[in-house]
Amino acid sequence: MICEVLSVGTEILLGSIVNTNSQVISESLSSIGVTVYKHSTIGDNPTRLKEAIIDSLEKSNIIIMTGGLGPTDDDLTKEIVCQVLGVELELDEMSLDQIKKIFDKNGYTMSANNLKQAYFPKNSIIIKNNNGTANGMILNINDNIIILLPGPPNECVPMLKHTVIPYLKKLSKYKFNSTYLNFIGIGESELEAKLSHLIKNQSNPTIAPYANVGTVTLRITEKTKLGDDDYSKAEEVIKEVENIVGEFLYSKQNESIEEYIVKKMIEKGETISIAESCTGGMLSSSLVDVKGASKVFAEGIIAYDNESKINRLGVKRATIEKYGAVSEQTAREMAIGIRGDSSIGIAITGVSEGGEKEGVTFIGVSYKNKVNIFRYAFTSERNINRMKSVKKALEILKMILN
Repeated sequence: MICEVLSVGTEILLGSIVNTNSQVISESLSSIGVTVYKHSTIGDNPTRLKEAIIDSLEKSNIIIMTGGLGPTDDDLTKEIVCQVLGVELELDEMSLDQIKKIFDKNGYTMSANNLKQAYFPKNSIIIKNNNGTANGMILNINDNIIILLPGPPNECVPMLKHTVIPYLKKLSKYKFNSTYLNFIGIGESELEAKLSHLIKNQSNPTIAPYANVGTVTLRITEKTKLGDDDYSKAEEVIKEVENIVGEFLYSKQNESIEEYIVKKMIEKGETISIAESCTGGMLSSSLVDVKGASKVFAEGIIAYDNESKINRLGVKRATIEKYGAVSEQTAREMAIGIRGDSSIGIAITGVSEGGEKEGVTFIGVSYKNKVNIFRYAFTSERNINRMKSVKKALEILKMILN
């Protein structure tokens, strides 16, 4: 089965809202063996919307549309679908009753324009919206399945998962199972080069790399028949990937490096204190974002000013005067000063601006009976350099925790 996802709404095209529905829809469909060939976004224009639906029907046998189910004049998704398919809209009394109850419950009088939300194409399956007034629908006509869902994610996603996916699953003969391998310390291009023979010869399973700042994810997806849980083909590929680039692999659970670090620290009974200058608390914040961080995170200090480094972390004034705030020597004393009763003390000091002579970062790590210093030079813009510094610090933590 081939699906196209059409998102309706001028506000998406203007960038006023982020379209997260398409990602959730594609991810959900892949788990039941439905292939998504195309995502499109159409404004609230009846002519262009009609053209998009006609084009989709020529290429796909499933269309999932989100948005355009509201009560206003520019909410025309159902009306245009009916025009294209040659079917009539008819009043659904249960939907009307549901809308009236929502207004009564909230102490409002139902507006006349809300009545249009109770009309649906004849013979369609109504999808109840438990979080709003816009019910969705499934229409199976001439071997084409048209599914309409409201735009707000808190309405769209529950209807997708509780009704649409179970409905389509009954029609699908296949499913996709994906394993996500997470890497740090290697770039996307280098990873792809090392695995080029696997990527070029892929069929089933498929292999796809995704890059982020400082990390890379490799998705390995195997297609099987429903009821077949034999994923040996994917397992063989995963083993080969591990043999080639296993030193950079930190997880096969599709988790962030921050989640991995917190998990490993909990397992090993480690605690950490962090001193940051150029990163301004980004490393501390990235770890604190992870559930369970309170078990391992002891303290974080943003020592941006030299006096703060001296007074709060015990960095010698003479060290800064002789070597500078951005130096191996200062990073060393910051790491020692912040560690306290923690088992790990880590410090970052650097120049965030990119350039040949700038963008230099020193990361100091005090662990067990050693203090190690790492030097990096970044040439991107300011905030990217800061994020890269954080990822390098996390990469160092991965090394010492493994």
